[in-house]
Amino acid sequence: YTSGTTGRPRGVILSQANFVAEIHACATAIHMDTSDDQLFFLPLAHILARILYMTSILAGSTLSISQGPTFLIEELKTLQPTLFAAVPSVFERLAGLATTQRFLGKSKLQKKTSKWILNLAAAYSRAVELQKPLSRMKQAQFALADRTIFKHIREMFGGRLRYAVSGGAALSLEVATFFHGTGTLILEGYGLTENCGAATFNDPKNYKLGSVGRPITDVEIKIAEDGEILLRGPSIMQGYWNDKDATKEVLIDGWLHSGDYGNLEEGYLYVTDRKKDIIITSTGKNIAPVPLESKLRGVPMVRQAIIYGDNRPFLTALITLDPQTLIACAQRHGMNDVELEGLAQNPRVRDIMQQHIDRMNQELPTEEHIRRFAILANVFDIKTGELTPSQKMRRRFITEKYRPILDGLYES
Repeated sequence: YTSGTTGRPRGVILSQANFVAEIHACATAIHMDTSDDQLFFLPLAHILARILYMTSILAGSTLSISQGPTFLIEELKTLQPTLFAAVPSVFERLAGLATTQRFLGKSKLQKKTSKWILNLAAAYSRAVELQKPLSRMKQAQFALADRTIFKHIREMFGGRLRYAVSGGAALSLEVATFFHGTGTLILEGYGLTENCGAATFNDPKNYKLGSVGRPITDVEIKIAEDGEILLRGPSIMQGYWNDKDATKEVLIDGWLHSGDYGNLEEGYLYVTDRKKDIIITSTGKNIAPVPLESKLRGVPMVRQAIIYGDNRPFLTALITLDPQTLIACAQRHGMNDVELEGLAQNPRVRDIMQQHIDRMNQELPTEEHIRRFAILANVFDIKTGELTPSQKMRRRFITEKYRPILDGLYES
């Protein structure tokens, strides 16, 4: 079944031939073999999870099943996987833990250390991608950081990770660059339940951070005139279960209309947004919310963010806080309250968030500025209906549930 982010989940008819084609293609793309140990973290409601465990069986690799988010840090250290796949929010939280909890503090030295490692990681990542050497001074700094700080960050993943896989949504480029620069490669792919999992993937030897890679074996991709991504190949679904009209809408002349916007550059696919998620403001501006939400999640204390503004004069945001990184932030700024509900209402927390948003707005076109925001005293969860089983935000549900708060942001 589809994740049901914009409506009722649809049953997707996938044949044995679809699965066989997808699994063989993924085995080639991932380069998995008998020497690999995969920590299995994604829920089996996620099509990528189904494909990954079947690919492990085909490759003859070892598969360990995670007990859940609470145990993840301990499991990574204990099991020392060579492969690990998760949704972007997991990597964003790990990045927050790697910087905020370990290196940030009240002292000026700790703040400088954090900024230094972020800048150094970004510089090294760019140098690797451009295949250009660092300056001698940067090389010396990197050698020092690699033996100390970066080593500890790699040990968060167990120390043996060949690379990690991020899927299900867009991974923040800042997070991907940070981990890449510290020695942990996170590769993105792209696909839908309707094409049985992955359609593209970044090869560990040939990748472009920020892209979702190149088509896997036997998959064809083209971009429609309006920018929609179209897919064709042996893994494409037979249709939707008991829904001929919906099938005809997305399967046209053998091409699957994905509902996503994107572009191809040098064979690499870049996804810009969901077709159905495009915000059209009352001023007639079309705005893609996903890149803005990704930028907001790059703020260490932010857990989740959703941009709103359809038929409204400007953009607003609902923000949830990450309890673990928030406590470190609160202590750094001398706040005594360590409860999520209290900190969400704390004026100092709001001021810090406003500063981050102001800096973010300076880099964006005027129509993409986030004019107002609300910090929620809870996080979005599957149990409370805001997230699908595959950890995607249910936008329509969230906007209706928090309608009074959103309406309040547009008063006066």
